[in-house]
Amino acid sequence: MSDVVDRAFDRLEKSLPTYVSPVAAHVVSLAIAIAAGVLLWPHVQDERNKEEQEKADGKDEKKTLFQRHRSLAMATGVVVLCLVLQSVLFSRVYYLLLLRKNRQHFANVFWLERYASSLAASRSSLM
Repeated sequence: MSDVVDRAFDRLEKSLPTYVSPVAAHVVSLAIAIAAGVLLWPHVQDERNKEEQEKADGKDEKKTLFQRHRSLAMATGVVVLCLVLQSVLFSRVYYLLLLRKNRQHFANVFWLERYASSLAASRSSLM
């Protein structure tokens, strides 16, 4: 009797999804977002140097506040871009990790849905 129960629980455990830690997906997405930020930061620094040069030359008196602080806007844009990139990458990487770890569960769910829909269609045609 105990062998039957053990086999039943083993089959049930294999059919249910297993937990996948989101830490790996966070690390990968964060590393890529930081790399993108590091690659884009020299452009912000160049813009800041241009602003300082214009200020030293006295060319920024008739400019608007936004035109005088373009580097601040660019820095904010880079930070927002990196945050959005990290969020999108996290969801994609985590989904791929889920698929890799729980491949059999997703296949079972797909075929059970197909079976249930065909069963419902056959029952409705009989009535």
